[in-house]
Amino acid sequence: MKFIIHTLSVPAGFFSYLLVQGVDDRKVHGCHTSSLKEGWLYLASCPKAKFSKSESESRDLLLKTVKKEIRKLEVHGDLRPSQVRRLELLRQGSAV
Repeated sequence: MKFIIHTLSVPAGFFSYLLVQGVDDRKVHGCHTSSLKEGWLYLASCPKAKFSKSESESRDLLLKTVKKEIRKLEVHGDLRPSQVRRLELLRQGSAV
């Protein structure tokens, strides 16, 4: 599996996505096909309407969001198999 952080520069600022390649989106909760890069899936993104002033701030915000989601899934307890898979991917992706 490959992970990348894709950052867009838009008029409001910068917005980042965590993308993964080599995963079946039907087996991972919350993943959907990327319109930015063929063969990649969106795993996580910055919160909606939260744009950053710089690319590095946008990446930091994305990683903060990913870590928050990891904590939320860890606390949940009885996860479905697709949520367990998502948790594993988020842990691997947070190391990017």
